[in-house]
Amino acid sequence: MTKIVSRLRHGFAVIYCPQPPGGVQNTYEPVESEYVWQSRVNYTCDFGYEYNSGDMVSECLHNKTWSAVTPVCTSTMTLSIT
Repeated sequence: MTKIVSRLRHGFAVIYCPQPPGGVQNTYEPVESEYVWQSRVNYTCDFGYEYNSGDMVSECLHNKTWSAVTPVCTSTMTLSIT
């Protein structure tokens, strides 16, 4: 179960986001056990894939969602049949 609740830390409410959405053929950094409001992740396409659409940076918002559309990475390899 993903934690998406707020709790107090040093007298202030802390807003947590669920884990960032993963995509196909991409990864994000940093990988953390918890993401709080204003945390950012940077996506990269896996080897052999290139950026096609979506956003490469996403931020944890005050409403406990991520700001970006998960990037889509497509293969750069072509298969030729002779």
